[in-house]
Amino acid sequence: MRFLPLVEGMMPVQFVVELAVLFAVLTLATYLLQRRGYRLNKLLQATTAFAVLFLYLRYRLYPPLPFSVLATYLVVSAFGIWGWVSSNEAYWEDFRRPIIAVVNGQTRALRAARAVVLVLLPLLVGAWAYSTMRPPDPGTNAPVDLRIYHPAPPATITVYSPEDFRR
Repeated sequence: MRFLPLVEGMMPVQFVVELAVLFAVLTLATYLLQRRGYRLNKLLQATTAFAVLFLYLRYRLYPPLPFSVLATYLVVSAFGIWGWVSSNEAYWEDFRRPIIAVVNGQTRALRAARAVVLVLLPLLVGAWAYSTMRPPDPGTNAPVDLRIYHPAPPATITVYSPEDFRR
């Protein structure tokens, strides 16, 4: 979305307006789908809203946001989305219905989804954590040049007696 330039001096307002337009489009699409008979549950709506927000913050804003700022925006947004889906009992039931269906696993497809969530997802997260925490291969990286803050200590030290300083 870098084809739409950010207006100098209006960036904070443009940021809020663009997000409002994006979420208005999502709301309109949900409404039109519901009128045609396709009902989207709140879990899908919340996930879509969070994904759109993440993609907007990650790829629309430039210069790119530092990780700490991006994480702060995403956590605050997740709390906002959580507040929205738990704002009334009907929304909350609609949000948790697919989660409970996967946990119960009454059909073959839901049991397969449960296996993916409980087995494959932790394995993928563990593989990602291992690959990010593993030290780099020493053969591929140049050795680190240590920065020296102070000169090396002298090889010999001459000690004077107090009589040497008296005149």
